[in-house]
Amino acid sequence: MVVKDKEAARQVKSTSAIHRLVEDLIRDSMEKGEFNNLGGEGKPLTRTDYNPLVDTTTHNINKILINNGYAPEWITLNAEVRKLIRKARENLQKERQKFGAEPFSYHKQKGWDKAVADFDVTVRNLNKKIDKLNMIVPTIRQQLPHMSDTREVRRVMENYVHKDIDEKACASTTDIQELPREQKSGGLLSEMFSKVGQKLADKVFRDKNTESR
Repeated sequence: MVVKDKEAARQVKSTSAIHRLVEDLIRDSMEKGEFNNLGGEGKPLTRTDYNPLVDTTTHNINKILINNGYAPEWITLNAEVRKLIRKARENLQKERQKFGAEPFSYHKQKGWDKAVADFDVTVRNLNKKIDKLNMIVPTIRQQLPHMSDTREVRRVMENYVHKDIDEKACASTTDIQELPREQKSGGLLSEMFSKVGQKLADKVFRDKNTESR
């Protein structure tokens, strides 16, 4: 145990000594001006994203493709995956609209279960493509999370709005808004006829009194 501690302490001292030596050499070179007028001085460093999971040959090929205006595999695969995700969600939404409001009948439930099972297969295939994409993207920030079939189905079920119900609700709202106007219009007409009738009755009464005199 004591021997191991001595060896560890010796390694630490050696490492520290090397670090100090390197720092002294760098400082000495800076004082002599050996770092002045270097190539690329004052220019930004060229940033290259390197994925440690990609072999050197693939990395160099991607770099050549980018420099010549071609998109590497991860860019085209990223666009393909996003397009497939959007299409899968749209198809699931369309399937949900076919079966109407809940509760489902026996046949509708079987149809919906089949649609969910087909969607599950689509999601599994999509997640395989996402795994491949995440292995070849240059940085972790460009990776995509897996698609969850359970979460997508729940979202579609919760956000479902039956078209007929929505239209009836809009019609009912319109009727309610227009009803007071009709009642008000009817009341105004009744009042007008009442006043006209009263004036006619008064005129007839006055005419009769005149004749009797």
